Amino acid sequence: MKFFRELKIRNKILAIVLPLTVVPIIVISLIIGYIATDKAYKSITKVSKDDLNHIAFFTADLLNAYLGDDISKELKEKAFLDMKSIIRSKKVGDTGYIYIIDMEGNLIVHPAREGDNIYNATDSDGNHFIREMIKNKNGWIRYPWKNPGETEARYKIVRYIFYEPKNWIIAVGSYENEFYSEAEG
Repeated sequence: MKFFRELKIRNKILAIVLPLTVVPIIVISLIIGYIATDKAYKSITKVSKDDLNHIAFFTADLLNAYLGDDISKELKEKAFLDMKSIIRSKKVGDTGYIYIIDMEGNLIVHPAREGDNIYNATDSDGNHFIREMIKNKNGWIRYPWKNPGETEARYKIVRYIFYEPKNWIIAVGSYENEFYSEAEG
């Protein structure tokens, strides 16, 4: 306290007032930064989910156009092959994609595993996410997935809708961290 008593009055006032003004400014700035970051991530998540939803319904419209009743059987077969090629080529984010499964878990359209049965597929936590999708037919699912060669699982988010004319599920998904990669710089 001897040090404080030896200060000039101006320095004593600064020693008292400065912490009383600077500390609240820092605390308020941190709170505002946290709230802004949280809102930004929620906004990015909403826009990304809107994109997944749009792509899922657009794919259903594409199927309707390519597989309509007004097309001959020969044209329908060729159209289906063309449509599969179009769907397989679409990227969702950096590594996401569109796939179509039937109600038994067979991949009707998939960029790499077409024809495989994935009914018993499990995520990194051991959950049967495909079974859940088939059971629910419509919805959202978020699950951890670890690709070969990766050290840690990353969360995928998938929008899936039931395509009634063929009894299929259209799924559109991507890794969550890809939604935020541009925002994180």
